[in-house]
Amino acid sequence: MTGQGKKETGQDERSLKDIESRLGQLGEKLDKVRDENSLSENATRSIARSHNQMGTAFRITSELVGPVLVSTFIGYWLDQYFATKPVLMILFFVLGVVTGFVNVVRAAKKMQQETIDSGAYKEAKDMPFDDDDD
Repeated sequence: MTGQGKKETGQDERSLKDIESRLGQLGEKLDKVRDENSLSENATRSIARSHNQMGTAFRITSELVGPVLVSTFIGYWLDQYFATKPVLMILFFVLGVVTGFVNVVRAAKKMQQETIDSGAYKEAKDMPFDDDDD
């Protein structure tokens, strides 16, 4: 029986070493996956920021172009109805441009206030200013 106990102890030690090596390999694989996930999280944040900026650009564009197109169309239609060709169309075009600029300024102020409220403005303000043109 003593010989059999030593044999079992030797097998137990080998199986423990095997388990430890497998755990080490598993740990390495987990570290690799964590590194890949952290990289993908950074990429996801970058993509989200890019999409947010693109959405902002489309919003500003539509705030400017929408009123100009709508008011010009209304002016054209009124010119056709009252037979006052191009007077009302020009008048409504100018009104649309003014309205568009007012909308853009209002949207820009709102975005600026959101930036200040989120604390991003303070972070950017604390960054050192580089006035070199290199």
